[in-house]
Amino acid sequence: MNILWQVGILFVVCLAAQWLVTLLPFAFPASVLAMILVFLLLLAGVIKVRQIKELSNWFAQNMAFLFVPACAGVLNYFDLIAANLFPILFISVVTTFLVFGATGWTVKGLMRLQARLRKEKEGQENG
Repeated sequence: MNILWQVGILFVVCLAAQWLVTLLPFAFPASVLAMILVFLLLLAGVIKVRQIKELSNWFAQNMAFLFVPACAGVLNYFDLIAANLFPILFISVVTTFLVFGATGWTVKGLMRLQARLRKEKEGQENG
């Protein structure tokens, strides 16, 4: 599919998300809502993966470049970050281990579930 059509599809989704955010009674990032909308549209089959695949691959390949403005914006608050460096580092380390543990337990649980489902399926086929 033409890259301009792919940009157009994502632009319309982002525009719809921006509009929906104005209707919400609470603050919510339009970019997150746009990702949720794309996910739901993909699940519903309204958008096909092939329709946004080329642009999505380009975004994935150039992700580091897309974070440059955000990193430059952090430099505006360097004095605030430097003043709170220990709490920020502490929270980062603790949450890293929490995420690591939660991910490990989730994978372990899913592996057990798959093994159990596989055994049940084999039991049904043999029995």
